[in-house]
Amino acid sequence: MRYLIGLILSIAVIVFIIIKLLGGGGGSTVSVTPKSLASYATSDVTVRYTIDNPVQAAQTHNDVSIDVGNAQAVMTVTRGYDGEIVRTKSYPMSVTAYETFLLSLDRTGNFTSGNTDPALLDERGFCANGNRYLYEIIGSDGAAIQHFWSTSCGVKTFRGDSKEVERLFINQIPDYASMLEGISI
Repeated sequence: MRYLIGLILSIAVIVFIIIKLLGGGGGSTVSVTPKSLASYATSDVTVRYTIDNPVQAAQTHNDVSIDVGNAQAVMTVTRGYDGEIVRTKSYPMSVTAYETFLLSLDRTGNFTSGNTDPALLDERGFCANGNRYLYEIIGSDGAAIQHFWSTSCGVKTFRGDSKEVERLFINQIPDYASMLEGISI
């Protein structure tokens, strides 16, 4: 009887080892649930929306970025391709307001949904005669935690609701229109 139990256990161990060797252990297929946006409300992480104008002469190329964090929302207008600041203005935020904003981005705009194909990581050069729109989560170290984009030409990695996201960001800037006076975007 002992030999029979030993034989059965040996067969079970061999089957287990074969399954592990053939990839049945699931090691690389485990999916990681992304952190919810609202969980960043009390951190130094910010979210950013950028409108990148068509490819043209540096003197006429403008970008508009809106960065929202738990202490402030900042709108910055730059000229050229090297980030020359034309205008910038900050507006106070609170942790509660930021958390509500993040929940809105998550629920209404689906902000963290996108194609992560490495071939599409860099949006430059896509839709050269139109606008590119960037949707980013920026860590406290300034590095991008998330970087998705869409264009006015239809090419994109961002799978969220681009119009809703744009409205949510613009609504954080009380004088958005006056900040753009005289600026071509």
